Amino acid sequence: MVTIRDLEGKKTGGIFCLNATSGRDRSNIIFTVPKNSGVGIDTIEVPNTFVPIDLTEQVSRRQLMESSEFRRAVSRGLIELITDEEASQLLTEDGAKEELARLKNSRSAMDSLNQQDGVEVTGNAVDPALSNSEEASVDTKIDGVDAGVVQLMEILKEEGDAISVMNSLRGLGKLSQEDFKYILKHVGEHENIKKYAQRMLN
Repeated sequence: MVTIRDLEGKKTGGIFCLNATSGRDRSNIIFTVPKNSGVGIDTIEVPNTFVPIDLTEQVSRRQLMESSEFRRAVSRGLIELITDEEASQLLTEDGAKEELARLKNSRSAMDSLNQQDGVEVTGNAVDPALSNSEEASVDTKIDGVDAGVVQLMEILKEEGDAISVMNSLRGLGKLSQEDFKYILKHVGEHENIKKYAQRMLN
């Protein structure tokens, strides 16, 4: 695991991270960093996705290291820092190419609407509007299994689009052992999803 201290000791290269939110808190992560000029702020988004994001594609390394909100997002476990090598490995996995294309299209659409939705890293807790919403009180489990997993297995059965379903499963965030057992029971002959679930169970 990469830490802030590790980043402080490395002056060049990308800063790769994963969106580590999960369950009903799964969302885009939004935080700000000081502009290079010192006047104003730049807004950073870590989208709801399983693929790694290089934050230096949005702002400079120095801006990130000087941002208290970036450090807060890491310390609260909203984002997980990873190495360049781990990022490269994740980007070669099945479905990564399709997911990157989806993110690109989604980003273009959001830019045209000029709006953002997600968890804002402000103060000492997740945005209160999220934690107090009606959605937060909804039971997201069906017989101990994530409701999203159950729904996606139904979609897989009906439509057979294994890559899309696997990417959606990864997009749910951290799943339990029971979730992966359910996936293996209902995945059928879709080997890529089966291998993914088996790997996460080991």
